Amino acid sequence: MSRFLTIRNLSVIALAVLLVLCALMPAAFCGTAYAAEFSADAVTATTYGDYDTDSLWYFAEDELNISALRAFVSTNVIPVLEANSYDDPVVIAVVDTGLDLTNSVFSGLLLTDEDGRIMGYNSYYDSKNDSSKLGDIDDETEDKHGTKVASVIAMLIRELGLEDYIRIYPVKASYPSDSSDGGVNNFDRTTVRLAISNAAETGADVINLSLCSTTDSASTWANDAQLQNVIASAATQATIVAAAGNNSRASTSTKFYPAAYDGVIGVMASAEGGTYHTTTNYGPAYDVFAPGENILVSGADASYELTSGTSMAAPIVSFAAALLKLTLTAEELAGGEAVPRNTVVTRLITHYFEDDASVTVSGDEYKKLDILKLVSEDILNMDDAWLPVTGISVSATRGGSAVTSGGSMTVQTIRETGSGRSYLDFTASLTPVGDTDPALEDTIVWELVEYTEDSSGEESEASVTQIGSGASCGYLFSRAGDFGVRASITTSSDTYTAEFRVTVAQAAWNGANAFIVTSDYISSDAYVNGTGGSIENGVTLYGTGNSVTLTVTTIEDVAYEAINWYVNGEIAWTGATFTFEPSGVPGKDYTVTAQVILSDTDKPFVRRAFTVHHKSWAAHPLFAILWTALGVGVCAGAAVLIVRAKKKKAAAAAADAEKDILLPAEEEKKSPIRKK
Repeated sequence: MSRFLTIRNLSVIALAVLLVLCALMPAAFCGTAYAAEFSADAVTATTYGDYDTDSLWYFAEDELNISALRAFVSTNVIPVLEANSYDDPVVIAVVDTGLDLTNSVFSGLLLTDEDGRIMGYNSYYDSKNDSSKLGDIDDETEDKHGTKVASVIAMLIRELGLEDYIRIYPVKASYPSDSSDGGVNNFDRTTVRLAISNAAETGADVINLSLCSTTDSASTWANDAQLQNVIASAATQATIVAAAGNNSRASTSTKFYPAAYDGVIGVMASAEGGTYHTTTNYGPAYDVFAPGENILVSGADASYELTSGTSMAAPIVSFAAALLKLTLTAEELAGGEAVPRNTVVTRLITHYFEDDASVTVSGDEYKKLDILKLVSEDILNMDDAWLPVTGISVSATRGGSAVTSGGSMTVQTIRETGSGRSYLDFTASLTPVGDTDPALEDTIVWELVEYTEDSSGEESEASVTQIGSGASCGYLFSRAGDFGVRASITTSSDTYTAEFRVTVAQAAWNGANAFIVTSDYISSDAYVNGTGGSIENGVTLYGTGNSVTLTVTTIEDVAYEAINWYVNGEIAWTGATFTFEPSGVPGKDYTVTAQVILSDTDKPFVRRAFTVHHKSWAAHPLFAILWTALGVGVCAGAAVLIVRAKKKKAAAAAADAEKDILLPAEEEKKSPIRKK
């Protein structure tokens, strides 16, 4: 009996040691946990006002399964992060109406700077160039929309004990109460674009957009190339999540943005029982269903309520994306695979696996979010291979500002005034955004296509010229016409092309706004960049054999026949520039005028004449300085000579005086007849 007890005790001890070793081996993490392993049958419910988490339908086992998810995180994620002293939290940027900073639900969860100050950004005031209010993130909305959206994330963070590993970065993109642009619940494409750009620059890992276009503005959003470019760029480093909207519309009839953009996870709202919320937009333009009915939120401190809509479904997906990135980070720290590029992470969330839960709408099935399966099973099927090219798009900017395809501009080859030069920078983007091999960008070919119309209005290509290769290309339009800048890429399976159209008009010329200037002025900063300063209307030439070359401002982009140049009223030259060399004896002024021949009937003169002063070298300012210096030198030399002469004379006088004193004594001593 004693021996049996000893063996049993040893077995118990060995088992205990084994369990302890397993708990202390963070390298054993491999992300192979399954939902069944963590189906805890009882957890302590967190209380929020009159609500506790046990009463929330979407926390249940057949939905988010928070109890099992908590067990997974506490077993597989947090211990690894703690063992590695991980202190680089995942950041979720909430682009919305701002945040009520007095709400204690956010205590310790907001992103702070090195000095412990809460970080935030206001894109509306940035769009108005008001730098004094860039940090104004106060939620002024009556329904506290932004605060409620962020509170969904905050409560999930607390439920899983991730307070040290996930932070919220509030970005206010809505109109403030003192704005005349619209109500405090309204956004526009500019404020959203700036908000996304700032969130990415700040280092956000996830960007939540619980906002969408209206029915009337959907097409405008769809064609906003500048916004799409910002999203495409941000999507390479951050998972962008957007609400699909609440119009009960199928995307086959109307798409709502930014949820329908490539590179954005569009979120639809599900309801209890595996159904969908009655107002949710839906369709293949969006990606995943998440709980969006009777979601617990907090608008004011210690105040909680249930609300519905895709605005509340989106932050649940954003939290899932943040947890997925934390899980992947923990796996890497435990010796597993490195965290893949962001587009792979985003793809993992949106990919419809065969065993995924789904929501059926109008006979079509859509993926239903399962966070536990995502972080414990789906990551095992992660495929980081580059995807094949499925399309190409082209965008353009002029002087840093977005230009819309199909627009027009005026030829302006030199000056940067107004809208800038008629130089456009083009960028090509391959789809899927951020998920194609970057090396393929080198094979993109750029062509300039000039179009013409026949008498019947039929358009055809007049010429096609290659102007570059690679992901970007620039071109200076120096003549009028209808043009297209075409980007194309040929893969093993197909050729994809996209074209940016622009109509270019020849510049009009107005003599009242033109001046005769020296030719070097045209390349000066004052002319090219419009930095200001007065324009000289004359020049002085000294001596003989010197000349000046003149031209006319604003003429470089104008269609004209000739320029006639006159000197003192007599024609002297015809041409774009005029080199004038005065003849004869210096001392005369010449008046130069210019007449621009635009057509047989339009022959305006440049409004202001140009004067050439012809003077002798003796009148040159340098000669005045030289003569002055010479005069000063002569005077100084004379003064020195006078001083020296005076000193010499004084020295001679002193010598004579000394001789007069000493001579008698010498004579007395040497006298031959002196008697003692």
